[in-house]
Amino acid sequence: MRCFLICQNFQTTLLNTAERVQTYSSRLRSRLANRSIREARFNELLLEAIDDSLNRLFGGIAGNLVYSFLETAASLDREDITSDLIGFDAGLRKLLGSGATVLEKVIVKELYSRLGLSVPLDDSFTELIEKAKNTYSMRRGKIEVLL
Repeated sequence: MRCFLICQNFQTTLLNTAERVQTYSSRLRSRLANRSIREARFNELLLEAIDDSLNRLFGGIAGNLVYSFLETAASLDREDITSDLIGFDAGLRKLLGSGATVLEKVIVKELYSRLGLSVPLDDSFTELIEKAKNTYSMRRGKIEVLL
């Protein structure tokens, strides 16, 4: 009888542990999914800011030419820009020279404006984008996007 009780307690402990592991695993999957959703939404906002900035500075056709140049000269598709900001920066500099800085400032201002953030001074383009992304992620995507 005593062995039966010990086995029953052990089984209950195992079941409780399994339930806790399953709950933890479920929470972790949920957090990762939410992070992926937030990252995808931020990337969408960044691409929209880039599109609007190109259209504002160059117009629709010339803005599309910038994307075409990036695809051919830098092997960088529009959708890949968010994962390769350094390549995007290098491609813009190859195409526009020092004029890339002007375009990048317009992109940063547009993105920060959409996120309701003030633009910090004296940071590089890639650093400013990363700061915006981190702020957006820390707030768990709850920044009210201003369109």
